[in-house]
Amino acid sequence: MTADSGLIDNLHKRAVAIVGGAIPRDRPVALLDFPRHENVGDSAIWLGEINCLAENGIPPAKIGYRCDVATYDEASLRRAVGTAGVILMHGGGNFGDLWHAHQRLRENVISAFPDNPIILFPQTVYFQHAAGLDRAARIFNAHPNVTILARDEPSLALLRREFRAQSEICPDMAFCLGAITRDAPPDRDVVYLARTDKEAAVKAVPATDIPSCDWPRGGFLWRALDASVQLEIDHPRAAHVLRPWARPVVRMRYRAMARERVRSGGRLLARGQVLVVDRLHAHILAMLLGIPHVLLDNSYGKIRHFHEAWTLGSSLTTFATGRDEALEIARRMLSDNVDLRTAPVPLRQPELRRAESPVAPGNPQS
Repeated sequence: MTADSGLIDNLHKRAVAIVGGAIPRDRPVALLDFPRHENVGDSAIWLGEINCLAENGIPPAKIGYRCDVATYDEASLRRAVGTAGVILMHGGGNFGDLWHAHQRLRENVISAFPDNPIILFPQTVYFQHAAGLDRAARIFNAHPNVTILARDEPSLALLRREFRAQSEICPDMAFCLGAITRDAPPDRDVVYLARTDKEAAVKAVPATDIPSCDWPRGGFLWRALDASVQLEIDHPRAAHVLRPWARPVVRMRYRAMARERVRSGGRLLARGQVLVVDRLHAHILAMLLGIPHVLLDNSYGKIRHFHEAWTLGSSLTTFATGRDEALEIARRMLSDNVDLRTAPVPLRQPELRRAESPVAPGNPQS
C-alpha cells in the first residue's frame, strides 16, 4: 500500500472500464506501435495496455498481431484482422507533429483499413503547425469508425473540435500496472530526472548541487535489439534474408523488453528518498512506487494538463513552476519529513550518469 493507493486504484478501474466499453467483443484484435525505443514511459504504457486488455477478457494470446514502427506490415495485419477485426494503437504522447514516425504509422493504418474499427489508447494531442493538424484531421475524418482516447482536457477539446472520431477522456494506461514494490531502499537524498529531448522545458540544465540524469539505457534484451538494428544497417542483404525469422522473435519478446525497461526506470527512481521529475511517467511510476516527488512541466504543458486532470489528489506530488523552486521544495521535503530518512544505508549524493542518446532518432517521449 502506498499513500496514493486509493487514487491509483480508482484510475486503474476507470481506465479498464473506458477501454472495455470501447472495444467490440468477439473479434480478432491487433495491437500496433510497440515502443521499440528506450523511453521507460512508453514501455510502462504498453504493459498497462496488455493488463487492461486482459482485464477486459483479451489475454495476450488473443492479440493476433503486434508490431513496432519498423516491423509494421500491412499484408500481415490484414491477414490477422480481416475486415471486421479491431485495430488498437499504442497510447502515449506522440499524437501530433513532434514525433513523425509514429504519427505516420497511425495515419497509414487509418487510410489502409477503412472497414475496421480502430481505437487509439489514451494520447496527449499536440500539433505545432496547422498543416500537420489539417493532414491528420483529413485522414482521420475519412474513416467512419475511429475512437480516440485523450489523456487530458485540452487534448479532448482539440479532438472534438477538429476530428469526427468518437473521443473520450481516459487515464493513462500505466495506472493499470498497479502499485510497485521497491527492489531496494533509497541510497541518496534526491534523484533529479530531467529530460534532454525536444520536449525539455529547459534545453541546457545548469550545474547544481543535485545533478540530473535521464532514463537509463536498457539491459540485455535492448542490447540485443541494438545489435539487430545495427545488422540491418550494416548488412542489409543478410538482414533481408533473416528478417522473416527475426521479426517474429522480436515481437514475441515485446512484453519482456517492456518489463526490462520499466524495471530499469523503477530502480533509478527508487534510489531517491525524494524525486524531482519532468517526465510524465516518472511522475506516474513515482506514485506507483510510493515516492514523494516534485513535478515539473515539459515544453508545451503536457504534464501540467495531465496532473490537473488526474493526479491533483496525489499526496505524494507537489507541482513546481521551475527547476530552482522544485529543488528547493525537494530539500524542504527532506528536512521537514522525518519519515523520509529511514534508509538503512548512508545517504550520499554522487553524480548520476546522464543517459546516452536513444537507439533511434525521433523517439517519442511520453
